[in-house]
Amino acid sequence: MKQFAMRFYLIWMCLCGWSFSNAQDSLNNHHTAKTVIHHYLKKANQLFAQKQYQQAQLTYERVVFLTKDKSIVNEALLRKAYCHKRLKQFALAQETIERAELLPAQDSVNYLLLYEVALNAYLAQQYKQSLKFINIIKNTIKDSSKVQRVMFLEILALNETYQWNKAKQLCVRYIQLHQSSQNIEALYGFVDKKHFKSIKKAKTLSWIFPGAGQMYAGVFWRGVSSSVLTLGSLTFGVFSVLNGYYASGILTGLGLGRIFYTGGRRHAAYQTQRHNLKKIARYHRKIKEFLLDNERKYKK
Repeated sequence: MKQFAMRFYLIWMCLCGWSFSNAQDSLNNHHTAKTVIHHYLKKANQLFAQKQYQQAQLTYERVVFLTKDKSIVNEALLRKAYCHKRLKQFALAQETIERAELLPAQDSVNYLLLYEVALNAYLAQQYKQSLKFINIIKNTIKDSSKVQRVMFLEILALNETYQWNKAKQLCVRYIQLHQSSQNIEALYGFVDKKHFKSIKKAKTLSWIFPGAGQMYAGVFWRGVSSSVLTLGSLTFGVFSVLNGYYASGILTGLGLGRIFYTGGRRHAAYQTQRHNLKKIARYHRKIKEFLLDNERKYKK
């Protein structure tokens, strides 16, 4: 019995020693891994400060690969997105931040992640995506002052999706919030007036008289050339048929005349749309200049 007890005691001591040794190794390995991760994060930050953005991207990605700490992962992904943004790779910056995970009780970090993904989506001309992330900010971020900071971006994205009435209402709130003396009608007066040319009217005019649609769209000399080519081809076709040259008259004259006629209608619609887009871009640029100038003053 004494021998059995002695053997049991020795086995128990060996197991305790082995468990303690493994626990110590595990702690050492965890400490070593943590040190390595912080080393790479520091190195990536140094590369970013030195404007070596591509190398910094790779190093931040290594940090993401090495750690399971979600807060460190979010930090690395956010900083990697900054690299993409500096390189004007806005779509890649958006994709990078979308890999992050919003964490509870981290309102400030979550706001930064959502703001950057919304901003980069806007810069990548993904305006509906930008509005989606702005709505997430409004629904998840508790700090109202942070929510107000994305108001300018929401106005810009609403403009680009032609939601002008909604953008105008939001811009009124923005002006009041920043105590600006800007007249809202000077920015959004075009919404009610809508001085845009009608694509339907341009097509109708081209149908009535070749080239009239292009003239209406603002490209006078293209309209003149369209009239000359269309009417010239049709006249050639008619005279050829009257003089007995049926094949050349129908295939060449009337055929080309039909092509110029239908092509002129399509071109009139294209030029009208282009004219409208240029006008809209001028309105948007005026609003954008006001918002960005005001944001610069606000940050100062």
